[in-house]
Amino acid sequence: YSLMGISKRELGDVEGALETFEKGLEVTPDDPELLFQSAVTLTTLGRIDEAKDRYLRVPTDISGHFSSIDIGILTFKRFHGLGSVELTLGNYAEAKKWWLEALKAAPSFSPSAAELFNAAVTQGDFRVAHEALAALKAAEGPSEQWAQCMCRMAQETGQDPEHALRLALQSMPYAVGPLLVLARHLVQRGDERGAAPLLEELDRLDCAEGVFFRGLMAIQHLD
Repeated sequence: YSLMGISKRELGDVEGALETFEKGLEVTPDDPELLFQSAVTLTTLGRIDEAKDRYLRVPTDISGHFSSIDIGILTFKRFHGLGSVELTLGNYAEAKKWWLEALKAAPSFSPSAAELFNAAVTQGDFRVAHEALAALKAAEGPSEQWAQCMCRMAQETGQDPEHALRLALQSMPYAVGPLLVLARHLVQRGDERGAAPLLEELDRLDCAEGVFFRGLMAIQHLD
């Protein structure tokens, strides 16, 4: 039931996926994977209260359950899903609690760090936003997503995003994320001279977007 339902959902038949999960739950009502997957599907359908109920029903003790189950659905993936539904329901404090639980259980699970960051910034909870930003960097390194979040943090707190990127590059000169975000920013504002050395560095680091922008600039100047 689980594999069939997931396949239907991936093919765009969300209603059909839920119907399949429901049939499975009629046979095994406490099956953790069916409960989790039905919660994900209910969230997609906008049935948020029902999704929350399904996440909360996922059992944490499966000692008597014989399956190749993804253990993450019992802990951090379930916590992450609960965070998302709580935020949709307007409960930021509860959402924050669940995302922090997810990060505690799986520090390398960057989706929880990213969602917590965005929610915290929107709420003006900058202390938690800083914690989430640090967790995102720990999970992904100085990635493009981390650099974009850092820029948003700077902007929301009245700082210059470009200055924040340049500060980051002082200690991490070969970090693709901040290099790419800063290069894009300079290209978009027409500062080709400022962008050129960054794009050259991205080219050396085998970043396809760096090569792409250098090619565009060369064509524009018939170089």
